[in-house]
Amino acid sequence: MHTANTQVNNTQIKQLFSAPSMARMAMMIALVIVLGQVSIPLPFSPVPITGQTLAIIIVGLLMSPLQALVIVGLWMAMGTLGLPVFSMGRSGPEVLLGPSGGYIVGFLACAVFIAFFKASLNGYKQRPRMQALAHNAVVVAIGSLVVIYTLGVLGLMRATDMPFAVAFTKGVFPFLIGDALKLVIAVLTCDQLVRTAPQLFTSPK
Repeated sequence: MHTANTQVNNTQIKQLFSAPSMARMAMMIALVIVLGQVSIPLPFSPVPITGQTLAIIIVGLLMSPLQALVIVGLWMAMGTLGLPVFSMGRSGPEVLLGPSGGYIVGFLACAVFIAFFKASLNGYKQRPRMQALAHNAVVVAIGSLVVIYTLGVLGLMRATDMPFAVAFTKGVFPFLIGDALKLVIAVLTCDQLVRTAPQLFTSPK
């Protein structure tokens, strides 16, 4: 059993560092960075509206859990070390320690969660399309609306000393409609990509 697990782990590592995998991961990191610069500051909330949630959902839907972990982890490391890759060109450890920090940690958890629980490629082949779409929509909803918001509100409370009710009002309500729209866009777009070119956009779990 130990030998089998070791072989599986070695295979996953080789796949992770293969040229096609690294090219896909580089593309996904660029997507997270670019969409993060699509930001709208809110006068009533310390957390801006950004396109990063859309990018994180796409990473989860198109990448394996290990790839998602590496992609978002590298993006976080780049921003923490001073590269302006966080929303609105921000960088440095103070961003992780600030009001947006919980959401950034939530992005990592969300991407891995979606990558782990999404419909597999075999699921796409065997299921009716609407069933696969519904499966991924539920997984994305849990990952983006539960995981990110939970960690985001907790981080907002820690960074600002807001009570829960205020943090929830300022850290969740302003983003619900936009994040629901991002969910629909990401699920439909990734479904089309996976069906059109599965060899490019899917990786074994």
